[in-house]
Amino acid sequence: MRLSSIFSSDTLLERPRITRAGALALGLCLMVRILVAFNKDRLATLPADTAHYLYMGNEARYRVAEQRSPKILVLGTSRLAALNAGAFAGMLGWEPGEVGNYSMIGNTFWRSRLFLRRNPEAWSEARVVWLDLVPYQLYVCPTFTEADDVFLAMSTWRERGSVRDPGKRWLALADGFYPAWSGRHTVDAWSVGVQQLFLSEPERYHSFHEAVQDRHLRFRGLGPPLRPVAGWESVRGYVPDPVMSRVEANALAELISGLPANCTLLLTWLPVRSDFAEMLDKDPRARDGYRHFKENILRMARPRALVVWFEDQASLGFADEDFTDPVHFTETGMAKLCQSLAPLIAGVCEEPAPLLSRVK
Repeated sequence: MRLSSIFSSDTLLERPRITRAGALALGLCLMVRILVAFNKDRLATLPADTAHYLYMGNEARYRVAEQRSPKILVLGTSRLAALNAGAFAGMLGWEPGEVGNYSMIGNTFWRSRLFLRRNPEAWSEARVVWLDLVPYQLYVCPTFTEADDVFLAMSTWRERGSVRDPGKRWLALADGFYPAWSGRHTVDAWSVGVQQLFLSEPERYHSFHEAVQDRHLRFRGLGPPLRPVAGWESVRGYVPDPVMSRVEANALAELISGLPANCTLLLTWLPVRSDFAEMLDKDPRARDGYRHFKENILRMARPRALVVWFEDQASLGFADEDFTDPVHFTETGMAKLCQSLAPLIAGVCEEPAPLLSRVK
């Protein structure tokens, strides 16, 4: 019985020759790769890592929404993910669909810029785009390595060229020519991808959104987003070493310069639990990272970019009981936050803010 192979040779000393089957297989692989290179978005709903999965899950949630041009667009981190958009719209006296909350775990300035670049109608009628501030948003760190799959797959050439580390920059530029890294998927993912090739774009996003909702994703064992972790090990990652990311700094500048007419970018540092505030004040590493972050954010503020810094719990009537962990809010805490910020946001909607910053 002779085993089939993509190579053939008559003797062990003879150089192996590729068979017709082998040439056909390699040709098909090359053809698929070329097609993917020229139409990457066709397989965008096949995330290869957690960051990609979280981003695409959030974008799919937007793509299937009925109202896709809200007046208030919330693009926060996990700290604002629990904000009830409909209830907040009610506080402002608006219809539920006029506030859209597309906050997600590990959101950064670049991921927010990517969301708006891929979905420009999301802020086409916005009066306020609201982001909460966390130090990791400006630094190269595990949350944004400048080499995760969503960045490799969806960044522009300018963004790839601004990557800080030369090795990662080479990787990003090489993947831009040929997606050998960002295009890697498991067999399960490729089998789903082949089925998606025959779906329209809206159908692909609906299919992916349903998979997220039904918890049926099997891409490299990735499951639906977990609830924010409460442990100190995770929370310390919110203030990494202050290694500035040019990608993130440029993304924030582009968010400000690209604002639609009559729209204000609202950047808020929200209250934290007292033990986390104490760490920011007394731990040398955390203090340096926090101060460096704050200085840079205030320096980058521009007209129609309003920075509001709530350094004191008491400024919004918060107590430690209003937090589930050092940074995330309870239901009561989130209600307090919305009640406190609703008048500010309503005022900004009436008259775009020329202010640069407020510290409370």
